[in-house]
Amino acid sequence: MVIAVILIAAGGFGVYYSYYRPSSTSSQSPSFTAGAFSSGQVVTFVYNGSATFECTPSLTALFPHDPNASGASGTTSCGAGNASQSAVPGQVPEWYLIPAYAGLSAFGLTGYNATTRGFPTVNGSAVLTDCGAGATPTACVDHPADAFSPFFAQFEVHAGLSSGVEGLPVGVLPFPAHDMVENYTSFPIVPWGTSVVFVLDPNILPDRATGVCAPVVVPSNLSAPLGNCLNSTAAIYAAATTCSSAAQDYNSAANNPIWWVLTHEDHVSPCAQVYVPSPGSLAPGGPGSGLNTNLYEPYSVQSGAPSSFPT
Repeated sequence: MVIAVILIAAGGFGVYYSYYRPSSTSSQSPSFTAGAFSSGQVVTFVYNGSATFECTPSLTALFPHDPNASGASGTTSCGAGNASQSAVPGQVPEWYLIPAYAGLSAFGLTGYNATTRGFPTVNGSAVLTDCGAGATPTACVDHPADAFSPFFAQFEVHAGLSSGVEGLPVGVLPFPAHDMVENYTSFPIVPWGTSVVFVLDPNILPDRATGVCAPVVVPSNLSAPLGNCLNSTAAIYAAATTCSSAAQDYNSAANNPIWWVLTHEDHVSPCAQVYVPSPGSLAPGGPGSGLNTNLYEPYSVQSGAPSSFPT
């Protein structure tokens, strides 16, 4: 394996940020299945092979007024925060649940307490997701290693990482750890268009093996703190308009740079359970509709949980 360590000088202090990248000679065989949620159930994604995902259109087309997009293009073609709704005919939408309440550890940054296997952590415990971050050993086989987003650049600036991390261009971070949600318990292979969901309430990210949210992790003002457990698209929609004191109290106490940026610079409510970025200018339906990334993943869906999860 290779562990990259970057020294970043900030205000006279040397701070180390590291990110685990496995060597190309790893003996671990890739799994061509992954877990996901659909209508409250755990289902299995079956991929058609490695490196078959597509990110289109280009970053400069998605973000024509962002100078960081051009610099990012030499590292990754994948971006979050905008999308062309007609880029891939026949796409079916899916949602990636990013445990944003875990802060920058969601991106596999061990300097921010991610595990060396690629999972985020909260209070010293790993947040086990369907897919680990970036190019770590727990990443799903057909996912990008890195992605660009104007949001990521904002997170970096607030965290004092305005020159980027791991030698990556500004606004490029390892692809975050995530769970996956779609609307079918069985479906033939198609290109699935992806939307990212920043999960800010620690109470509503489901257990990947059961699809259940329990117990209550952080006290909440809600009468049903687990009511919007994110194991269906209906729950995502409900959580997007629900205010929970758990989200505000936990992220504020944790000094979470993701939450701070979203609530102070992107006008997200401090108590929002989740934030689903609007797709921006390329979405004909306007804010709140359509895809918000240019990532398309080809796979089929089978009922029932996969035989194993990454560890």
